[in-house]
Amino acid sequence: MEMNMVIPKFYESLERYSISYDEKTGELSDTLIFIVFESHRKLPVDRVLIFKDYFLFIDDEKKESRKVFFKQIKGYKKPDDYIEIK
Repeated sequence: MEMNMVIPKFYESLERYSISYDEKTGELSDTLIFIVFESHRKLPVDRVLIFKDYFLFIDDEKKESRKVFFKQIKGYKKPDDYIEIK
């Protein structure tokens, strides 16, 4: 996956699924699932911040955060759809 496509595909998936994103707080209006490339792990995310070369997933309920580098992202999906990054 090309790193320069990660952010445009992120915003494309938000538009496709009609999800709004607050860039200041990282809040998504609906859950978006991030597909991590190497493990094909599916991470449901309700809050995400974008940094220079990684996403920071924030789980307010568990009071945890997780850093995932752009190069690890394979795609985005809702439970019934999928957008792959090529």
